[in-house]
Amino acid sequence: MWRSLGNCGDTIPNSGEFRSCPDNFPDGLKSPAQLREWLNSELQHLYNAANCHDSQAIKKKLQEIVPEYTPQEVNSVLE
Repeated sequence: MWRSLGNCGDTIPNSGEFRSCPDNFPDGLKSPAQLREWLNSELQHLYNAANCHDSQAIKKKLQEIVPEYTPQEVNSVLE
């Protein structure tokens, strides 16, 4: 599903972007491979929630993946 963009600290070719690596992995993950596996799993859960149009589950999963995410308090078109 994911293609490698290089190693930590590499510049991504033709993009001008720099690939950084986190100092701390979530939930005690210890390697980029573990992080990738965790993220793939979390994104699959997010996809399933989106596929079911479950706005509350989408918001909850986004908060789990990105702790800094704050959902907007508006009426959902999905509810």
